[in-house]
Amino acid sequence: MKRMGWMGALALASLYGCPADKVSGVGPVPPPPGVPDPVEVVVTTDGTGELLPPEARPEDPFRRRRRMDLDQLDAAIRRVTGGIGWTEQRGNQEVNLFEELASTLGKPDYIQSTDENLDPSAMFQKFMDDASRAVCDDLMAEEERRAEEDRVFFVHATPATTYADHPQAVEANLIALMLRFHGRKLAPGAPELEPWKWLFESAEHVTASQPAVWRTLCVGLFTHPDFYTY
Repeated sequence: MKRMGWMGALALASLYGCPADKVSGVGPVPPPPGVPDPVEVVVTTDGTGELLPPEARPEDPFRRRRRMDLDQLDAAIRRVTGGIGWTEQRGNQEVNLFEELASTLGKPDYIQSTDENLDPSAMFQKFMDDASRAVCDDLMAEEERRAEEDRVFFVHATPATTYADHPQAVEANLIALMLRFHGRKLAPGAPELEPWKWLFESAEHVTASQPAVWRTLCVGLFTHPDFYTY
């Protein structure tokens, strides 16, 4: 009878959260061999929990996009333009503006800072816009001097090509530029081309200069996040 009473008290203690040692006077009973230790449950603010330990949790398939560092960006611009960079001629010297503005754009000097700021900040966006306009000016001028087989921007069109007269040529050139600038291989008629066609036609409505239309497209390709982020 005493044994039954003790067992009943122990069951009630377990049910209502009272530790076993408060009832029986003995410590907690260790788990049998082979039974893993309890796993800490991490409860998040949205009410969900994670039962797996940190080392066993799968990696997040998504990550925050980051922009290229300045050296990568300079190299990428030169690659897609066939060697044209963001530079300025001062006397007999050609100045690389990415190098000159390195500290302003967050490049570490390894004295006061050691990590490069890779956030696409408002300051970065401003300089990226300046760089794109300058580089596109030089690229449009250089493309006119290049032989047709050496051109990197006007692959399937010319500076005078309009959408109304040659829509297929404009689309083919857009497809080539999307692959070159953004690394995206698109098929004719792909929905991803529509925003770029809209930009092209919109530029045609506000200027009578067709080379300026293509320059607008060039700036848009450079300032789009698909160019400078990864």
